[in-house]
Amino acid sequence: MITLQNIVHRYHNQPVVALAYWEAKAEEQWLLRGNSGSGKTTLLHILAGLLTPTAGEVKIGNTVITTLKGTQLDTFRGQNIGIVFQQPYLIKTLNLIDNLRVAQNMAGKKIDHPHLLHLVESLHLTHLQHKYPHQLSTGEAQRVCIARALANSPQLLLADEPTAALDDQNATAVINLLKTQAAQHHTTLVVATHDSRLVAHFEKTLQL
Repeated sequence: MITLQNIVHRYHNQPVVALAYWEAKAEEQWLLRGNSGSGKTTLLHILAGLLTPTAGEVKIGNTVITTLKGTQLDTFRGQNIGIVFQQPYLIKTLNLIDNLRVAQNMAGKKIDHPHLLHLVESLHLTHLQHKYPHQLSTGEAQRVCIARALANSPQLLLADEPTAALDDQNATAVINLLKTQAAQHHTTLVVATHDSRLVAHFEKTLQL
């Protein structure tokens, strides 16, 4: 599902990420660990195609995304990769369900209302589907972001520090939600974190 070979990324000629080889199979769930400054967010952005590495090859499924450019890369990302950022970047002028619809629209996909309603229901958001971002709690907004990341049934789900600002109970709830949703949608999951509380939730870990 994911194959990285000879990945190097530098800022100002200083190596931030150096990884000779890593492979994650379809539907596996991985924890990407590292202290602040270890390059885990950089590597997550490389996996998402948001950042092109200085050197090396990134293969997602059967596609070498490091050879894609511009709209070709954007379309591939929209259709195959879901991203949950640490902060909930939702479109403020759209309600919950429209934030999900726009994710499908931007990926060039036909709006799949039954799929979106199933996501909303599975994340216990049905009663909030017509609410706007400013009317949601932090936890509710985070669940919307998970739903949006899964809107296009991606092959790969990436989450960047999803529990960093949460207490123990909410951290456990969010990570269980990510793992359950990934399993239900047959999606490979990679969570980047420095949060040691998450170690017990994952069998597979890549340490940077």
